[in-house]
Amino acid sequence: MVLKYGWWIWGLSLPTFLVTYVYSFFLASKIAYESQADCRQKFIFTPKDVEYCSDIYPIDVFLISLKTYPLSYLCIASGMFFVLYPLYQLYKKNLSYKTVYLALSWIPVPFLFHFFEYNQYISMRSSASPAIVLCVAIIIVGGLSTQANWKTFFLMNGIAAVLTLCLASLAIPNDLHWFKPVTRNVAMVFTAIVYTLGQLVVHFLVRSVITLVKR
Repeated sequence: MVLKYGWWIWGLSLPTFLVTYVYSFFLASKIAYESQADCRQKFIFTPKDVEYCSDIYPIDVFLISLKTYPLSYLCIASGMFFVLYPLYQLYKKNLSYKTVYLALSWIPVPFLFHFFEYNQYISMRSSASPAIVLCVAIIIVGGLSTQANWKTFFLMNGIAAVLTLCLASLAIPNDLHWFKPVTRNVAMVFTAIVYTLGQLVVHFLVRSVITLVKR
């Protein structure tokens, strides 16, 4: 019974993370639009002589959010729970690798990639974090996909793609300047295809390594 409720909480932790992120860290990043006089008073580690408010260090945005928006603590907690709970259950041997794959493969990673990347754009910030997360997700989910058959593989990627389009229509504006020369939906579909192809590459690499080890 406890395990069942744990997975229900896990399923709710991702939307909780996204919503609380918008109302905490995302709002804190709006400091990039403030005047020089206002934003410099909030700097902690960022040098006071930076040319633009958008040059604020990420650690300062993080600390300002913790100080100003209580929801940032729920954001951190829900994000950590979402990542650590499946790993904990795997460690306790309460589930198989296939179950972990099914739990992770439906996550709309392409949407998350564009969501955080676009938020960085409108906050006038730049970071490789979204791309790194996308690559890590490809490696993890692609490696675990060796535990599933092809029907399941394409079904789960199809679900992730549909969720990506649905969530993008709700949370990401169709900013033609950012998504040029295509539209938002085309960009989502393209990233979903890249995400699936990346998993296939990792899948075949892991399969090859397993075959060599068994010889």
